Amino acid sequence: MNTLDELNCAEAFNSHYQEIIEVIGIEATIKLHGAFNGRRILCVKHLYDIEYIVKLAVDKKDNKYIEKLVSETGYSYDWIKKCIRDYTKMQ
Repeated sequence: MNTLDELNCAEAFNSHYQEIIEVIGIEATIKLHGAFNGRRILCVKHLYDIEYIVKLAVDKKDNKYIEKLVSETGYSYDWIKKCIRDYTKMQ
């Protein structure tokens, strides 16, 4: 067994990476570390950009579609509607 094989197990990693390993696996964690080595990563609550969501909602002009966006993005219905109103005022 070579050294890399011995390091390629969850126990070998710093405790800060244990939860990440559980979610995305060892190989993806190593790639993540390589890309962001030494920098803090902030994972905000909302994954999707609200401006993009608003543009989708405005293009569809459908309250059912907005309800789907609410369930899939985590933004509230009221927040999306407010952002739509603000967006349309600026157009």
